[in-house]
Amino acid sequence: MISLNSELFLHHYTAGSYQIVAAEIRPCEFSQACPRNSLHAHDSFEVCFVRSGTGRYIEEQTEYALSENTLFLGRPFVKHEIILTSEEPMLLYYCNFVVTRTGTKADTSKEGQIIDRFLKQPMTIVQNCRHLNAFLPFFSTYTASGGCLSLETVSKAFLLEVMQALSPKGTPVLDAEDSFKAGVSRYLSAHLNEKITSNMLAEALNVSPRSLFYLFKKNFGSTPVQYINQTRISSAILYLRMGFSITQVAALLGFNEVSAFSRTFKKCMGVSPREYLAQPTD
Repeated sequence: MISLNSELFLHHYTAGSYQIVAAEIRPCEFSQACPRNSLHAHDSFEVCFVRSGTGRYIEEQTEYALSENTLFLGRPFVKHEIILTSEEPMLLYYCNFVVTRTGTKADTSKEGQIIDRFLKQPMTIVQNCRHLNAFLPFFSTYTASGGCLSLETVSKAFLLEVMQALSPKGTPVLDAEDSFKAGVSRYLSAHLNEKITSNMLAEALNVSPRSLFYLFKKNFGSTPVQYINQTRISSAILYLRMGFSITQVAALLGFNEVSAFSRTFKKCMGVSPREYLAQPTD
């Protein structure tokens, strides 16, 4: 596990009712000499933007193609890996960050609403984020020349742009070239905070309910309902570790009643949310 606390330079930003703690935004190059990083996980979000080159991003056995202007996200405590797929180097910029909420009231600020949408269920990958290139000359030249006064302002703006780009924008169009796993991931990314039935998921993936059950057993080793619940609880663990209350987490993940959330959590984890929070952490 790679910890954000191991970073030497951390920046603290206030955005509405949220606090963002982030490491510096840095370049990283994959080449024939170093074509991949090892399978690993972080205790924070890790966002990466591909400046040039091509590669693959692997998260929980699902593969995503990377190319110029691709933005992708590593979730906390989820193992992932980046691999170069061409002879030419791949250059990306990356940043690790954690978001915590400082208040309980609804946030009506623009910055707060951007973070609200992002936290509900961020997408793993977004293509054609060309607008993020506007930030890169600043990060590559400003700090190298010794500048520091504007760094936090621009870095905060970059992270908000990233969170906005990774937020679901309505029902995603499922690409015919998607693998079944990628299609499931994209649908759940946009709808995890809503009621999801097997029939709804089958319709979105253009398969019959019977085929859906078979494909889930084949690809995930579980039924659709089991997988959806486990995905929700994985997100719940992230929110709880970030300091959200049990009531807030239940609402974020589409549970109408806190008791229903607690039952599902205990069924998946063997303990209630409150008991989970009382356990010592590593």
